[in-house]
Amino acid sequence: MPQSTTTEQNSPPVEGEKRRNGRDVAEKANSELWVLLDHASPTIEEISKMGCRRNGFGIALLLLQFMRKERLHLHLPLETLDLSDFSLSSSTLKLLLSSIPLDSSHLETLKCGPTVSRGDCLSVLLDFLRLKAGAAGGTPSICLKTLDLTKCDLDDDACTRLLMNLPPSLIQLDLSGRSAVRLHSVFCAFDDERTTKHKSPPPLGVHPDNRLHFRCMEAVGSVLSSGSLSSLVSVDLSDNPLGPPGFRALSKGLSLASHPLPLQCLRLAQTRAQAEGVRELAEALKEKKMTSLQTLDLEGNEMKEEGLKHLTSAFSTGAVPQLRVLILKSNQLITHYCLRAFFHRSVLSELEVLDLSEDKRTCKSLSRYGGSYSDFEAVASPSRFPKLRRLDLGCSRPVMSSSEFDSFASGLGVDGASPLEEIVFTDGNRGSVSDGVVAFADALSSGHLPQLRGLTLHRPSDLRGEEFATLCESLTTGNAARLQTLDLEFRPVDPDATTGVLAIGKAMREKGLYSLESFRLSIRSGVGGAAMSALGMAMGWGGCPRLKNLDLEWAEEGDEGVAGIAEGLSMRGLSSLRDLSLRVRCYWEEKGGGQGEGEGEKKRWGDGCVALGEFLSTHQVPCLEIVRLDWFSNPSLCSLCEGLSRGRVPPEVSMDLRLDADDGKFVFFPEIRRSRSEREKDLEVGMTRLNDVIRADKLAGLRKVGLALGELGYLQPPQAVGVAFGEALAHAEFLEEVEMNCPFDEWFSAFLKGLSRGPPGCLSALRSLRFPVVSYNCSSVDAEGAQSLSAIICRGLVPSLSDLKLTLSRTGVEGMQALRDAFSSPHVSALRRLKFSFTPRHPEALQSASNDEFDRSYGDELRILSVAFSSGRLCRLTELKLKGIGGICDIRALCVGLGSGQLTSLRTLSLKRVQFTSGICLDGGVMGCRALSEALVVEKVPALGTLEVVKSQLRTEGLRALVEGWEDHNPPLLRHLNLRNNMLTKYATDPLLSLQRAKTMPSLECVDLIGNPLDEEYVLQWGSVDNFRYPGGDIDLRSDCGMYEVD
Repeated sequence: MPQSTTTEQNSPPVEGEKRRNGRDVAEKANSELWVLLDHASPTIEEISKMGCRRNGFGIALLLLQFMRKERLHLHLPLETLDLSDFSLSSSTLKLLLSSIPLDSSHLETLKCGPTVSRGDCLSVLLDFLRLKAGAAGGTPSICLKTLDLTKCDLDDDACTRLLMNLPPSLIQLDLSGRSAVRLHSVFCAFDDERTTKHKSPPPLGVHPDNRLHFRCMEAVGSVLSSGSLSSLVSVDLSDNPLGPPGFRALSKGLSLASHPLPLQCLRLAQTRAQAEGVRELAEALKEKKMTSLQTLDLEGNEMKEEGLKHLTSAFSTGAVPQLRVLILKSNQLITHYCLRAFFHRSVLSELEVLDLSEDKRTCKSLSRYGGSYSDFEAVASPSRFPKLRRLDLGCSRPVMSSSEFDSFASGLGVDGASPLEEIVFTDGNRGSVSDGVVAFADALSSGHLPQLRGLTLHRPSDLRGEEFATLCESLTTGNAARLQTLDLEFRPVDPDATTGVLAIGKAMREKGLYSLESFRLSIRSGVGGAAMSALGMAMGWGGCPRLKNLDLEWAEEGDEGVAGIAEGLSMRGLSSLRDLSLRVRCYWEEKGGGQGEGEGEKKRWGDGCVALGEFLSTHQVPCLEIVRLDWFSNPSLCSLCEGLSRGRVPPEVSMDLRLDADDGKFVFFPEIRRSRSEREKDLEVGMTRLNDVIRADKLAGLRKVGLALGELGYLQPPQAVGVAFGEALAHAEFLEEVEMNCPFDEWFSAFLKGLSRGPPGCLSALRSLRFPVVSYNCSSVDAEGAQSLSAIICRGLVPSLSDLKLTLSRTGVEGMQALRDAFSSPHVSALRRLKFSFTPRHPEALQSASNDEFDRSYGDELRILSVAFSSGRLCRLTELKLKGIGGICDIRALCVGLGSGQLTSLRTLSLKRVQFTSGICLDGGVMGCRALSEALVVEKVPALGTLEVVKSQLRTEGLRALVEGWEDHNPPLLRHLNLRNNMLTKYATDPLLSLQRAKTMPSLECVDLIGNPLDEEYVLQWGSVDNFRYPGGDIDLRSDCGMYEVD
């Protein structure tokens, strides 16, 4: 007989009855809890999130125990465990991991975070991998396939320990530095298992990035070559400061493999390879141990011509016969010689995606110094890249000559040309590209691009309306039926784009663009309203039933085009539309003249905007999720608001609204002229109507608001309108971001006054409040405005505020005291980013101020602000930017707050236009830099990784004082030191080299000296110093490529 039964028999009847009743109650409660949890059916993601927080850990542990005992059956198996936000102790982590169900063979993905990847927690994680994932050779109970370490703040030692304990079942290893920031759209552009094309932007206050160097790469290479990870096919090391030493260590390990590796995807973007690192990688490829490689990403490595030569040498040997995706964007490939060899010598018969786009800075140097791509006809040749499907030549500056573009486009018209599926060509001309556009249109019309699914063509500035029409008419031939993405942006010299727009409408009406999913048309010129109306009607008739994203920008006289677009949207032919963006400029003259003469004509024009507003407010497209409107403050705004007032934009539709002041520059309609007083009246009436719409909750889904009243005081609405606008936005329950450009202090303060009148909790979703500088004649928070902002924060109206940008030039002591109270209150715990500008009203103020006035310009205000920095309430602040302060008094006052030891989470400190050598302080910044070195020590700013001192007249003497101060203290763990555009001479290298040689700051990775008057021959001597490198082995001060790095 069980012991419990015996005990009950021997115990008194009353006690036995109590024991049985207690057990029954416990079993009943247990059963009820199980039923409740089973009915809730929490997802795996929800359980992971609960397990990472103190207030949810107990529930997560309980759920896992129920799963372990098979009393809770989720609809989905435990496939992913996300510990990226885990912030508890190692014992808690051990308890959580030990509670994972015994039969967890479905657990395939493990995501780690910074807490899990260091200290005692790392030991717990390694034990878990050894025992349950079979890393030590035992029998695994889980089959881990993906290990995501992107948010772990890994260093070399921690990474090496992890690499030595990887399970043999691993397929994907992600060690990238900050993948949330980079958009890997091109990698999955045409994969069969394609997922979302663009990742969501990172939240404010992003996770720390990894910092892997060559020591860790030795372990990576050893693990890959050992054969212990026979299933590993994907490795991502992007955004780590590997440098040439890291590439050398990695390549050495890859070369030592005794058998071909199964690796299919290798991502090394933004790893500072330079030409030397690419050479090491090329030598490893020549060993033909990576013949299975299908994706190679080398974006942003500054390999230049020399690096591409090394790659071409490897490709010519057939080292990567299965390569499908090659990303070489932003590598300063500015000469045609290296590209000619690449096109003609590379053996890449399986290549499908080729990205040769460049960033803005590189493209600027291309146009300035005559760099050029060449032999692009080889890209279209069937003998070179017979399977090429996506070609990206995107750039914001000219890179391809007219003859090259013509040759490339002509090559597409040859039988057997590459079956291109996507072409991206942005601003790629040096000279006329009209012939090339016509040749491309001919290739499309003749059916030589039957697989084309994406076409992006931006800003060919010399294109005339005739060539634009030819291109658009090629879409009507029926040979663009597979086109899914069409993005056309033109700045034609011929302002008449009407014929081309009509052709696009015809193609849609005849279902020649039936597969279109994303359509963007931006015409920065006048276009006939009838043409835009026909385009809208064509979409409404069902010509593009799969369209999900629609982005239109145009200007017209009247609003006939707006009416047609509104009618087309209302015809239910766009039932799949999810994202709608409209940037419209409607002009008309109310007082007679032209087409708008008379009340009837004026009423007809306003009806189009009314119809559009009514469509948006009545939610006639159920799938619509995002609406972006960019509108002018002319009479069309009143008509739009009238339509919006007839219904209600529901909260589930995210709406962004930007309002621009009418500057009176009717470039495309010169016959229309309105005086400043008329335009100010339009703005007042329009904003009054908009305020009424917002207050009436007609824009319940309003998420973002932008207001630009123009520079140099174009328009100034009454202050009462500003108060009303603030009061209206205070009723926008889901408002997340507000950005304003307003050159009037009084109006700006009126807006904040209205915003402060909101009821408690009214702005609970607001996370970004930005009032950027638009010119020297900019708005500033005055004392009254600062008091209103303080009231907003202190009343807890903005508990989610994480990004704040203000100009404090005319705030004064009284206003700064109010801001001090705000930043010292418990309601600023969500703040992550602060940017303060102290710009004078006019640049002449800098010249006319006396020495004493300049040196004490903001000293009192900054001393008050430092009190807030010292309060401890801003302990979660990760980024602080200050601009325009000047003089030793200001710098010392600022350093009081920086050195208080309360900014423990600060990762980035930016000082721009801080006048280290102004006024009576003409010592080259020595005094200011000494104060800075005393404040910025690791004990006081332990998380500081980036320091920027830009455009601040910093001289060599000041830099030497800064370095010497750090040598006497414990310097911060800086990784990036940005000293751009100062007055540093060649002798500035001496303190930097001494800092590096003494290993005073071992974490330092990059020193940026662009824009300083350095002596080129002297700086070239740095190449002989170990671990002190700069891109390409030479310096090009003309093209601003002087980035000098410490590995």
